Amino acid sequence: MGKTGLDRRGRPSSVDRAAARLLEFREDPIGFCEVLLGVRPDAWQCLALRALASGSNVSIRSGHGVGKSALLSWCMLWALSCWPHAKVPCTAPTEHQLWDVLWAEAGRWLKRSELAPHMLFTQTKIAIRGHEESWFAVARTARTPENLAGFHAPRLLYVVDEASGIRDEIMMTVDGALTTEGSQCIMAGNPTRGEGYFFDSHTRSRGRWECFAVSSMDSPRVSQSYAVEMAEKWGLDSDVYRVRVLGEFPKELSESFLRLSEIELAVQRWHELPAGEPVELGVDVARFGADETVFVLRCGDKVTLIERQSGWDLMQTAGRVIQLCDERGVRTVRVDDTGLGGGVVDRLREQLSGVQVVPVNFGGSGDGHYLNQAGVLWGALRERLRSGEIGLPDNGELVAQLSARRHSITSTGKIALERKSDMKRRKLPSPDIADALVLAFGGVGLVPAGVFVRPVQYSVV
Repeated sequence: MGKTGLDRRGRPSSVDRAAARLLEFREDPIGFCEVLLGVRPDAWQCLALRALASGSNVSIRSGHGVGKSALLSWCMLWALSCWPHAKVPCTAPTEHQLWDVLWAEAGRWLKRSELAPHMLFTQTKIAIRGHEESWFAVARTARTPENLAGFHAPRLLYVVDEASGIRDEIMMTVDGALTTEGSQCIMAGNPTRGEGYFFDSHTRSRGRWECFAVSSMDSPRVSQSYAVEMAEKWGLDSDVYRVRVLGEFPKELSESFLRLSEIELAVQRWHELPAGEPVELGVDVARFGADETVFVLRCGDKVTLIERQSGWDLMQTAGRVIQLCDERGVRTVRVDDTGLGGGVVDRLREQLSGVQVVPVNFGGSGDGHYLNQAGVLWGALRERLRSGEIGLPDNGELVAQLSARRHSITSTGKIALERKSDMKRRKLPSPDIADALVLAFGGVGLVPAGVFVRPVQYSVV
């Protein structure tokens, strides 16, 4: 790190002494973390660090909040510090995950360490001062294979965060680089897809990887109440519990209408999408018991607001809709017209002007594919998820509700969504947030703006 030589007393310079000290940590990344970063890794993190130091490629699937991004940032700094002219390409499926999470985490640890004076930290690069062009870690989004190609160094460590969300053709670039001597990879993530390069590293390609599975229940960083709450709400056999708590790949049962992996990809896209047009509001009106009135606002393809209220009467609900229309420039409101929703629609027809109000009967007739209107709306959302259009916020309740609902095929060959009463028999809450979401994305151009109708049947265009 910088110039070396002897000081005025004929002793190795401080830079040489620091370099010699760092060489000792090549085989001891745990000591590196404790001495230079001031952190004591958890037990599973120690195992992963030892595997990396032994020369293995490391793949970690985990539940939420266990400290995987922290571990990856330690590995970046360790490799960069202990090998002269090392290169550490770092990637993640989204700019948010790469820069706001992984890169920011590395910056925090670097700032508090003894390494800070020797390294230059920028938005996309961490470089050894004086060797900025040949000795560095760099942040590259996983958009094209070319972003991760062309790296050559005596020591090359690829660091991959949220690896399950990265396309196979991107990871194959990394895979090709691993055939070079001195190259390694450590990747980690929530196991959101039961397919792909990350999945293969834990299954058919496992012989090439040292693999770890980390449950949220085994991490001192995660409140145990989180696991209990997820189990009570969604069941121990649900994919949401498997992925977000156990760190296991989803089963993605054939009867599940929406795939958890597709929902999680929409969550990853949320930070990438701009808030655009149209501005539309979906309102699922509570009818009784524990059900909630839910407002979901979307701006273009991005959900920008989820609001939940309990115990509100119709006038309060209508008042909040009018307020959101004024504040957010809402041009279309879709309201679940069954049960008490009809009263909200009537009030909005009295009070609003210049806003399209569309009452929707979820139990109304479907189309050639779906038994009822609920199926039509959920089906439209499924197509948009699969086409990669929609961005969803990281709301655990929303993700769970979307992925928990099942479907069946009727004797006439139509798709029938699971009824809410059947979901409650499975001890699942009513999918109020999910229903408000499908209303928000229900369609545009059905009725000219400012014209209010109560259609017999509502269909998606």
